[in-house]
Amino acid sequence: MFSQGGVILRVNRTRSAIQRYRINTVFFFVPVIGIVGQFSNNRRAQLFNLGITDSINTLLTPLRQ
Repeated sequence: MFSQGGVILRVNRTRSAIQRYRINTVFFFVPVIGIVGQFSNNRRAQLFNLGITDSINTLLTPLRQ
């Protein structure tokens, strides 16, 4: 009984750590992408940046719920 609880606690802890790491990387990359988008007036680069932000939003949607 106790060992199962410990395993569940461990799994939850690693999962929250993974989510925290993912959030940190996303918040690190978002300003970089924004700066790149501002400096590049190229239409293709802007579309590429939009695609990256879309994928980041899809990564964040399960965390927002």
